[in-house]
Amino acid sequence: HGPNGSQALVASDILHSYEATTKLVQGWYVSFLGREAVGGEEQGWATLLQQGQTEENVLSQILSSTEFYDRAQTLGFSGTADERYVQALYEVLLNRPASMSDADGWVGQLPQLGTQGVAAMIMAGPEFRGSLFETYYNTLLHRPSDSLGLSNDVFSNLDAASVRIGIESSPEFYSQ
Repeated sequence: HGPNGSQALVASDILHSYEATTKLVQGWYVSFLGREAVGGEEQGWATLLQQGQTEENVLSQILSSTEFYDRAQTLGFSGTADERYVQALYEVLLNRPASMSDADGWVGQLPQLGTQGVAAMIMAGPEFRGSLFETYYNTLLHRPSDSLGLSNDVFSNLDAASVRIGIESSPEFYSQ
């Protein structure tokens, strides 16, 4: 799905618009914090996206917030507070429980990476990226990904928004 220059510019402009970044962050509040954003609190995050921060960076900041950490303690996971935090990350990002070795490994990395670093590393992994990009194919192109295209996206250095822009500016997207 190679982007056409002008189509990529249009897709990027829409993706980084006030309305789109606000809707994205509002969705993150519901998905990850379990509540609606209130009083315009999402605007700081939306502004970071409009200023060029990646979705992965902004979402990792939300997932490293005291609010998410505290919410992780209430989701029914066992173990220490840090183990419950890692389990919550796996549930919300990978839609599955963390194995004991995964949980132990990430808990061991918390002192060096911090909560934002652990969240960012999980999101940078092929499991999260593969699931996210498969969702893009299904939602935007109304079909499953082809394995080569998905693999190229997952293992590229492109951030999530760049992959989405590539799909949204492809001839296949425009021919729908």
